[in-house]
Amino acid sequence: MQVFLERNAGKGVQIVTGTSIPVVPSLQLRISTDGPNYSFYYDGGQGWKPLRENDDGSILSTEVAGGFVGTVLGPFARQE
Repeated sequence: MQVFLERNAGKGVQIVTGTSIPVVPSLQLRISTDGPNYSFYYDGGQGWKPLRENDDGSILSTEVAGGFVGTVLGPFARQE
């Protein structure tokens, strides 16, 4: 199973980081913020592990983007 972080910042979808984990019956995903920084975590039953911490989220601000950004943040799951 793959847990990964994707970003679409006007250049198409890019995988920022990812990791392989064993197949688990239950997977939890979490996003936390600290000012302009975002951190992403997952828990496959052995406690929360960081996927990426303190990622710069300033591109999501209207000041940097130059207006409305239409930002969507959320943990998602998909099967391929």
